[in-house]
Amino acid sequence: MSELRELEAELRTRFRQQASLLAAGEAASDRTRREELYVLAARCFLNAVVVDETVAEEVAAHVRAILPPHPMAPEETLVSLGPYVLPFLPGPADVDSTTARRVARLICEIGGPETIPFARRYALHESVSVRTQFAMSWSRFPTEEYAREVLARMPLADTTLVVTGADQLRHLRELPAVESLGLRGSCDGAQLRSFLSDVDLRDLLIVSNKTLAELSFLRELPRLNQLGLSGCSALKDLSGLRESGIEVLQMEVGRLTHADLSPIHQMPKLSSLRLAYGDSPSISGRSGPS
Repeated sequence: MSELRELEAELRTRFRQQASLLAAGEAASDRTRREELYVLAARCFLNAVVVDETVAEEVAAHVRAILPPHPMAPEETLVSLGPYVLPFLPGPADVDSTTARRVARLICEIGGPETIPFARRYALHESVSVRTQFAMSWSRFPTEEYAREVLARMPLADTTLVVTGADQLRHLRELPAVESLGLRGSCDGAQLRSFLSDVDLRDLLIVSNKTLAELSFLRELPRLNQLGLSGCSALKDLSGLRESGIEVLQMEVGRLTHADLSPIHQMPKLSSLRLAYGDSPSISGRSGPS
């Protein structure tokens, strides 16, 4: 019996703590402090083994009040509550594009499998800036499920899809038309040749790739118009640029020599060139290195 009384006393103490946090939030004159107290009360609620229904309803009401479309919704603080906030979010048809973008950012920051149904609803939004949030956040969700349930259902032709490795690249063939791709992370030329061969890319940016040594995969991308290369420390062979249809090229030179850069002279459609030499000024123009 004594253990039961102790448990009951502890529960009463926890309920009083949650209620006092809510009361303190209501009394706070500073908006930021008020929102912090509401979120702290929600955290206490989420950590409770046993919950009081009245307190639960009060916590939910206060959290709902500081979510978008609240103009000053504390997004970073709300992210700390994780999937708990998802059922309280407004639907995409109930908000303007500015609020939809903020909700989309919150969904993507929370991430994880529980958010996929909510991401799916917002990923169909007519605003490109809203859909861009989901096109850039693949790595925050389970790879295959997100590809199937979100990316495969949304228009991608007018935004840039960001991928972070071969596990995501292998799903590109299952997605609607992808014209602009940002690749962060290491994939070698053979992997790029395999995964991009059926993708009708116009714009490709490769960043922080430590294994890419050559560009022969570009022959699989006949309609590629723009290419950016940054942080590709292993890149040495640029012969894949020869006779390509690329019109815009931006790249970090790194340890490449003038001889290594010579294939740039043999790019017949090149109209814009930007080479970054470390901290030295970038070189822009039609002509290749001399």
